[in-house]
Amino acid sequence: MSETNEASVESVVMLPDFVERMKAGVKHIQQAQEIFARGPLDYYLVKLVEQSEALLMRFSPIKKGERAIIVKKIKCEGGWSGSEKNLAVGVEGTVVDVDYSDGGFVYTFVPDVQMYRDHEGNYKDKTSKSSYGLREKYLHRST
Repeated sequence: MSETNEASVESVVMLPDFVERMKAGVKHIQQAQEIFARGPLDYYLVKLVEQSEALLMRFSPIKKGERAIIVKKIKCEGGWSGSEKNLAVGVEGTVVDVDYSDGGFVYTFVPDVQMYRDHEGNYKDKTSKSSYGLREKYLHRST
């Protein structure tokens, strides 16, 4: 059997599974519409946002606006290459946002002093501030 025919047979075999998943998805959408039909959608969305923010602010070890210090070495690879001095152990800054993902808090951290590495490898002061999304294991509240 040619590759084209094998792909066609595989697509036909997968089709019933796809249809069943689509049916299940439509059923869930219908259930959600029934729930939201009891009140305006924006009411539920506002409540959801308010409740999640309250939980983040209550249980987060570091709160939005608080000072923090980097306590664990961070790999500066990819887009963070050249940010080694901004993300070194002991660097202090401000947490400007708090989120929760994959079982832990994630902080948007803005270091006080920031530098960049130019094309010759020299570090220079930055005029604009960058922020970094750091998991809670990398930051502690400053004292």
